[in-house]
Amino acid sequence: MPGITGLQATAEIKQRLPGVELVILTCHYSAPLLEAIVQSGALGFVLKSDADRVLIAAVESVRRREAYISPHVDA
Repeated sequence: MPGITGLQATAEIKQRLPGVELVILTCHYSAPLLEAIVQSGALGFVLKSDADRVLIAAVESVRRREAYISPHVDA
């Protein structure tokens, strides 16, 4: 995204619309990134390599306000 990172966008969305739950879709993973995503307010984290198999489950979990982390992430 030009001009803003996904983490910045997540934090801004949560600040403006605190009732909205977010799923982050990314091709990158690291423990510090996952921690930063949680800190920014997102409830879901899906690796793009898993998206074709788990994105619907992630959205359904987050809709129920349950955290979701891609299965290939060592959380």
